[in-house]
Amino acid sequence: MRRGILMNRKVEFKIGVLFVSTLLLLTGCSGSTRTQSAFNDEAVISVEVEHAKKELIATGNVYSGVIQPKEEVTIVPKFAGKVAEMELEVGDAVKKGDVLLKLDDKDLQNALKQAVAAESAATANVKSTAASVESGVVQSESGVVQAKGNMVQAETSMIQAENGVTQAQNAVTKAKNAIEDNNVALEKAESILNDTKTNFERMKKLFDQSLVSKVEYEQSELALKSAQSSYESLKIAGKNAQATLDNAQKSLQAAKQTYTKTTEGYNTVKEGYANAEKLVSISQSSAAVEASQQALEQAKVAVEIAQSNLGDAVLTSPINGIIASKNINVGERVSAQSTVLTIVDLETVKVLTYIPASEINNIHVGQQVQSQTLSFDSTTVGKVKTISPMDEEGKGYPVEIEIPNPDLLLKSGMLVDLQFIDEDAKEEILVPATAVLDEKGKSFVFVAIGEHPERKEVETIEKIGSKVVVKGGISEEDLIITKNNSILSSDTLITY
Repeated sequence: MRRGILMNRKVEFKIGVLFVSTLLLLTGCSGSTRTQSAFNDEAVISVEVEHAKKELIATGNVYSGVIQPKEEVTIVPKFAGKVAEMELEVGDAVKKGDVLLKLDDKDLQNALKQAVAAESAATANVKSTAASVESGVVQSESGVVQAKGNMVQAETSMIQAENGVTQAQNAVTKAKNAIEDNNVALEKAESILNDTKTNFERMKKLFDQSLVSKVEYEQSELALKSAQSSYESLKIAGKNAQATLDNAQKSLQAAKQTYTKTTEGYNTVKEGYANAEKLVSISQSSAAVEASQQALEQAKVAVEIAQSNLGDAVLTSPINGIIASKNINVGERVSAQSTVLTIVDLETVKVLTYIPASEINNIHVGQQVQSQTLSFDSTTVGKVKTISPMDEEGKGYPVEIEIPNPDLLLKSGMLVDLQFIDEDAKEEILVPATAVLDEKGKSFVFVAIGEHPERKEVETIEKIGSKVVVKGGISEEDLIITKNNSILSSDTLITY
């Protein structure tokens, strides 16, 4: 069993030293010299002070736990793509809804354009079909629909040609990158080949002199052959990469030509559609009108899907938190299964501990828990969040505790000692152990009152960590002197 304490945040005032004066008195006797120091009554002593506080005293068993984030989320894109924008780094704070990164959305924008064009075509088809019902000119309506279909096909072809240009440009870029990568690998392979040649020649000389075994000699020869093979393979790969680049550049040129032709064709078809629409409105059956309405609804759904996909190219934070890990950079490609960022919420942390069967019924949800961080001097108070009714493989019953962490001093992975605070826990006045002085079997502290210290006798009850429980002599919020108190008297001038 060990006693713990609910520690309040220390209020510490520290101002620089104004003046410390020491008088050295020298006296001589029988040829010897003796030095004695005395403090001038008007010297000003710099001290540190801390408020005396009433704090809850926790008792009972001490349990261990590890700090974890209250919430941790991984950011995974819904589709593969290249990162176009991302300015965040590990440790940056984000709010819910903040933009984390943007993927290259050129293809998605093209898809949206295509969907919008199809919706426009479907809308026009509904209008033309309704007009045909009123006009009754079936033959002319057929010409309008055909012209509209041709325009849609031409527009689709134009968009596809534009996509072809983009894909061809990407292929050229990829081929150039492959050549650069191969050149780097070839330089490395050449260096390795030179090293293995040098090593083989050295091993051959040693082997001829019977200074190394045949196995070692053959191993060096095998390494040389392997290095030569790797080097030759990379040379061949370089030629292949260059050929791929040449083909990609030719494909890019062809794609650009195709795009130019499809654009010209689209303009021609568009003029034909405008002329056909002017000629006449065609009558159709009510079934045809209904079919055109359904086609329009489908086209609208396609536009909504394309807009949603375009929106998914922008990844936002689902929580307030801190960037805990970053696995991607601008320009790199991500897949739909890859975690690009991890965000944790540390403003409140949680600790999981295990309580034995003999103690679990003494704990309830909402109960206060004292948490002492082992890595640095910090004591905070949390509350029991959940209590599991199931023993976990003999380790005890899992109890989850939430601890406020507004200053973010508590980090994930830190070890803490935990003590549960009973409802009848007592509040006692505690002061730093450095503030308590002993003289002739009695304890006292100095309290800062204005510019002078006042000595007050106290009764020490027990020492808890770096604090001492005291009674009598002082009250809550007294300014207790914690530094340079051993050289004080009631006449000393102090600053703090």
